Amino acid sequence: MTSSTTPAKVACVWGANGISGMAMIEILAQQSRSEWSKIISISRRPMLSDIEDDRIHFISIDIMKASVDEIASELIKVDGHTITHMFHYTYIEKMDENELDEVNKTLLQKALDATEKVAGKNVQCISLQTGYKYYGVHKGPKYMAPIPFSEEASRHEGLNFYYIQ
Repeated sequence: MTSSTTPAKVACVWGANGISGMAMIEILAQQSRSEWSKIISISRRPMLSDIEDDRIHFISIDIMKASVDEIASELIKVDGHTITHMFHYTYIEKMDENELDEVNKTLLQKALDATEKVAGKNVQCISLQTGYKYYGVHKGPKYMAPIPFSEEASRHEGLNFYYIQ
């Protein structure tokens, strides 16, 4: 719980229309205003959530097509300089391993660069969601870590955009 002397936190949820992004927005919206004063949500498609909360400020922008300056400009319009917490859930599936690696690296890099440009030292926490691809599941049994998976499992061979993140 936030004390009366500590300013409320401001969330910026990248990938707001995905499963994880929508769930995070729902959880944040359930918290008090004194805990989370603003929820900035970003996705390339129009907002899908039906949550009605005046703390939610939605930005529809294609991160892959927009420059960091264009993204930053959109953040500025919703007082993005107040962002304290960044939650990164963007993901684009690609069949080609090199393309998958490159596109998801770009999504994260632009989100980080735009957030840093606008909010700078106000950012207290950055949360990056990763998943089971770390264990090589998407590459087939030959490349998979032993089951059950554990955090101590070594990296699988080949590209994995998690590694560059």
